[in-house]
Amino acid sequence: MRHWLLRDLGTKLLALFLGALLWFYARGEVVDTQTIPVKLDIKTEEDVIVTVPGGTTTIELEVQGKKSDIERLQQAQLSVVVFAQLDAGEDDASPTVTLSEKNVTGMGGNVNIISFKPPKITLKLSRKGQQPKQVEVQIQGSPPPGYEVGDILVLPSTVTVEGPKTLLATVDTVRTGPVYVPPNQRTWFGTRQVAIDPHVEGGEITCKETVQVYVEVRLVRAKVTIEGIPVRIQYAAGFKYQVKLKDPETATIAVDLVGPEGKLDEINKDPGNLDLIVAFVDVTGLGLSEVAQKRTVRFVLPPGVSLAKDPDGKERRFELEVMVTEPSPEPETS
Repeated sequence: MRHWLLRDLGTKLLALFLGALLWFYARGEVVDTQTIPVKLDIKTEEDVIVTVPGGTTTIELEVQGKKSDIERLQQAQLSVVVFAQLDAGEDDASPTVTLSEKNVTGMGGNVNIISFKPPKITLKLSRKGQQPKQVEVQIQGSPPPGYEVGDILVLPSTVTVEGPKTLLATVDTVRTGPVYVPPNQRTWFGTRQVAIDPHVEGGEITCKETVQVYVEVRLVRAKVTIEGIPVRIQYAAGFKYQVKLKDPETATIAVDLVGPEGKLDEINKDPGNLDLIVAFVDVTGLGLSEVAQKRTVRFVLPPGVSLAKDPDGKERRFELEVMVTEPSPEPETS
């Protein structure tokens, strides 16, 4: 009997070891190390926007434990939870959070966390805000030959946008979605969704409003300087004072006009024709004074013709100084 036990002892011990190993493996007692991707869940206040630079949405956990426990863990609803908030009066902050087992929910079992990848995350917190912004129209397409895009009307001209307060301060305007001007149409009218300027990083600013857009397509307009336009003084009924220009050389003026070439050519041929253009100084309301007073020159222009605008987009204004005196007394008759 003893000889039988000792015969092929090495083979028997190996078989016993392999059997025990198989039994432990079947019982899930083998210790294993694995990496598990876990969703990152950031909790914050309702009026705070949170972003993670780099776009991190998952955290890799390196865990160690029984293989059966790790397999069960992979089926569980694990998450790495981070709580972040802004202090009172703060509009933005960039805190760095070091991850630990306290941030992991749903673990259970006898599985240990060895490491986090990444071990730290930096958050960008921004307070939400609303601001009105001017709307610009995004034009695409070309009018028919000989025509151009003229006046553009947007209703409403401003819309409310939402996003981080600090980012809203960097945005001056928002634009409509593309407005396509067909080559066979004189005018275009329609509704467009407001879009956000592409230079805004992160797409964190939103606008849900729509606007009405009217695009004028008109004859190509030229610009020309018209000289020698006479200035006349306009009196109201019953005005009893005399008014004259302080500087006689301002009796005629030169202006820059824009409009269809045909109309501008007609005005340029005869700038003194008051049926084409009228420049006048309205002295209604002036009282007797020996001090020169500035009055705005007003223009009556043909349809489709207007004063050229300054480089800043404002219509140019003309002012002339006028003197007010009492009328000369009528001579007595004998």
